Amino acid sequence: MGKAIQAIHDNKIEERFVNIDQAVVIIMTISNNIDQTSSEHAKKLASFFDKMVAGLFEVNNRNDAKLCEKLQICIQGIAGVWRDADKAPAASVMESVSTETLPTTPYVHTPQPFQLDM
Repeated sequence: MGKAIQAIHDNKIEERFVNIDQAVVIIMTISNNIDQTSSEHAKKLASFFDKMVAGLFEVNNRNDAKLCEKLQICIQGIAGVWRDADKAPAASVMESVSTETLPTTPYVHTPQPFQLDM
């Protein structure tokens, strides 16, 4: 997503689109592999990813570097949680990870469809 942000700043529309598309594919692949029937946490995580994808589509529509930066921070937050979970013993991961570890953004806790106001 950093490359997409740079492409926006450089007004390289095709490069921005390619980089955003790559991020969308990765996020959707992860989201599609979440068993949402396994727990409420899984449902919330899948919803988080859906909102990130909607936000990335909006980045492409508006050529919006600020929104892309905000989404990047959210995704980095989730990546940090996963890195920490990989380091922890398997039994303690489920005890320590909760929805409170998700990044707090308007996209995570907003029950309405994707919001444009920043």
